[in-house]
Amino acid sequence: MSVFTDLLGSITAGKFYHDILTRPAKTGWMLYLLLITCSAIVLTVYWGVKANSYADEAVEFFAGLDAEIVFEKGIITNMPLSHKEYYFKDLTIYVDSKYVDLQSTEEDMENAEKPVVFIGAKAAYLTSTERAEEIAYPPAFSETIDLDYLKKTKSILIAGAFFGGFLVWLLIKFIESMAYIALIITPILLFKFRRRGLTYPEGFGVGLYLATFQIILSTILLLVGFAYIWVHLIFILLYVFFIGAYVNIDLSHSNRQLYKESASQ
Repeated sequence: MSVFTDLLGSITAGKFYHDILTRPAKTGWMLYLLLITCSAIVLTVYWGVKANSYADEAVEFFAGLDAEIVFEKGIITNMPLSHKEYYFKDLTIYVDSKYVDLQSTEEDMENAEKPVVFIGAKAAYLTSTERAEEIAYPPAFSETIDLDYLKKTKSILIAGAFFGGFLVWLLIKFIESMAYIALIITPILLFKFRRRGLTYPEGFGVGLYLATFQIILSTILLLVGFAYIWVHLIFILLYVFFIGAYVNIDLSHSNRQLYKESASQ
């Protein structure tokens, strides 16, 4: 069967799940791995394009400053003599040699409305209404950051971000969907068909198909910026309803034999 037919069948159910046990086990794995790979590619491209756009704006912002930052062993050696303020997107950036720890930022923080980045000689301090964080510069870092340096670094970072982002998303989607299949979908199937003798490997094989719509839907929700943390509960309830109402599996002796023969091929 085609990928589209399998996707449609896994969602619409019907007699589709009657045929699952007669297929080679690798068929379900191929569909599953194809989906999480496509999901990882889509998410990587989406967030990669956004990151690239943000980096372009940051380079343009720095170009407008017509400045350079000189680091010597993790310390900025050309700090401005007076307090400086800059504004980039939703950030306020304060640059001052007096910023030596989080406590030294408190006075200026009281008058700031936006999230603020305080740039000191030895560290940067990120503060907002929710958190405060110190980011120390690498002690071995000795470079001069100017426009040419940023352009070169941006190209390397974006390329690495695309490759690393793909691997991260692939791992996240694999772990997430595997957890659903092993800990939620298969146990629900075993409970429903407990009197028909469904085995865990058989249930797991069916779960590879049942997870398809979740992989697609969860990817779409991430793209539209949906509050993803609570959607897991919705998926669990959806599986209970969908499996209970629509999934039916032929567990006859002849069907099991076909499954065992196909799985061994």
